Amino acid sequence: MKKEIYWRFLLNTDKKNKAEKFSKNILETMPNAKIVILEPYWKDKSLFNLEVRHDLVNIIPDKVVFEVLETISLISNSWSIDLPINFNIEEFDFSGVAIDNLKWDYVSWTSFFLQDKDMPTTDVL
Repeated sequence: MKKEIYWRFLLNTDKKNKAEKFSKNILETMPNAKIVILEPYWKDKSLFNLEVRHDLVNIIPDKVVFEVLETISLISNSWSIDLPINFNIEEFDFSGVAIDNLKWDYVSWTSFFLQDKDMPTTDVL
């Protein structure tokens, strides 16, 4: 089964043109990614909410995990990772949140959720 990473970034700006510029910079680190949402964050209008779907290249489970680890390391080196209780290498999804050591100072928070491609989005915020 093809997997994707669903990303959410909170951007430190209330200006649409800055949010678009920041989004472009973020997407440069993620081949095969596309913006799903770019809008003011409903809880705090001083932030923009960026949501991205990022298609993964690999389909072999252990290679998928390594690809995710490589990708998240480009964004931060400090993650809180959540794994399912009954982790099974053949059927797995996992998620993570980072608020520290982010590559870009205009990102205040980010999360990801590894899921089957084109699944409905799980709210991880």
